[in-house]
Amino acid sequence: MQRWVEAGNKFVGRTLRGLQSKIGCLERLGISAIWISPVFKQVPSQETFHGYGIQNVLDVDPRFGTRADLVSVVRTCPC
Repeated sequence: MQRWVEAGNKFVGRTLRGLQSKIGCLERLGISAIWISPVFKQVPSQETFHGYGIQNVLDVDPRFGTRADLVSVVRTCPC
C-alpha cells in the first residue's frame, strides 16, 4: 500500500503478461470475469495513470506490453 501512496498520480499498473500469469489462480478462486483498465497507448506528455489520456485506440501502451500480449491474455482466459 505504501508504494501506491508514494506514487501519487503516477503510473503504478502492472503488465499484461503479469495478468496472464495469474489467470489460472483467478479461475481457481471462481472468478469468471476480468475487467482491466484501458490499455490503449497514452499521450506521452501526460502522466495519466487512469488510462483515459488516449493517444491511439489501436495500440497498446508499452507500459502494459504489446498487442500480441493482449491477444495472448484474451486467448488464455477460459471461454
